[in-house]
Amino acid sequence: MKRYLLVGGGGLLGTAWLRWLSAQEEVEVFSIGQPPGRIERNTTIKGLVSVEEMASWKPYAILHLAGPSHYEKTAEDPDKSKAGALSLAQHLVATSKHARAKMVFVSCDRVFDAGTGPFEESAPRGPVTPLGQALTAIEEAVETCDDHLIIRTSALYGWGPHCPEARLTRWIKRWDANATVTASGEILAQPTWSDSLPRAAHAGLRRDGILHIAGPQRMSLYDLARAAARTWDLPPERVRSGDPTPDGLPFAGGLVAERFPLPTVQQSLPDIRRQFQLVTNL
Repeated sequence: MKRYLLVGGGGLLGTAWLRWLSAQEEVEVFSIGQPPGRIERNTTIKGLVSVEEMASWKPYAILHLAGPSHYEKTAEDPDKSKAGALSLAQHLVATSKHARAKMVFVSCDRVFDAGTGPFEESAPRGPVTPLGQALTAIEEAVETCDDHLIIRTSALYGWGPHCPEARLTRWIKRWDANATVTASGEILAQPTWSDSLPRAAHAGLRRDGILHIAGPQRMSLYDLARAAARTWDLPPERVRSGDPTPDGLPFAGGLVAERFPLPTVQQSLPDIRRQFQLVTNL
């Protein structure tokens, strides 16, 4: 039986990863975080414990998923947020080395936010924003592990009733309140459905180094929001172009990621709406 130690189980990507793992045979998960609901073969730990105790669980891999979405608020207190993010990563890295477990970190294309994408896996990092700098510091810590994998993705999106910070969750909440959504037309990315990432990531889990997994379309966050509005049968004026990002900087992101074909925005949004209707009856 393969045992995974998952950090970030309460976030959008973490809950998707837990759902995927719970459907697999011969898998046991120790989750640090608070995943919503009960997931079979999953043990939830409310906080970090010592390196020695975590290593005693003998994980096959440590999945550090408290990355891109969690650190988007770094502009509020950049130094404190970066220090906290790096401290967590170093704790997990030490556990990985002690347990001889594979160290996996999910990062994103913001480590390149001084450049113009789409970016190759071999491209040098060049962050200028607090988010990019925090993610770069974590990537560099993870790279000290002999057995590690850094998965970079781009503009994760999805919906979850227990994930208020998720893009679609925030947008739908505003639409339900008869408000408009503001999304940046100056941030280009390759939107990636959170539910599609775990399967592709596990297909590449035996790799070492850096692996890019992202959606097939390069578009602005404004275009993504308009596509979501159409799927929810809303008029285009319910989305306006603006700059709601903390740093206020444009970014021409995206990744060269062709190994794992993921669904397009148009393919995934109807599935997300069905999830939403199933849970909310709306």
